[in-house]
Amino acid sequence: MKVWILNLEHPDQPLDIEVRELMYDAATGAFSMSRPIGDDWLQRIVRIQEPRPELFHQSQQKTVVVFDSGAVASEFLTWLKAADAEADHGFKTMRG
Repeated sequence: MKVWILNLEHPDQPLDIEVRELMYDAATGAFSMSRPIGDDWLQRIVRIQEPRPELFHQSQQKTVVVFDSGAVASEFLTWLKAADAEADHGFKTMRG
């Protein structure tokens, strides 16, 4: 899934990344990804995002996340990279 991360401070400097999946719960401000460990498919990597994004839009082919600040957008990108690597490792532990 392609994720575009934009910020209102520098709208001309978008960040992007390709990740396995990304889910967002607007009620809690939690971003998450699946991380199976062995046969346990219920594990999740979760980040409660503060400040919350100004906009989150997801379609089948892309996700757009907009933050107020460039620093927050960069921190979110750093988390996405680490979470995707952790999720990838988890998928490699699957049995069967």
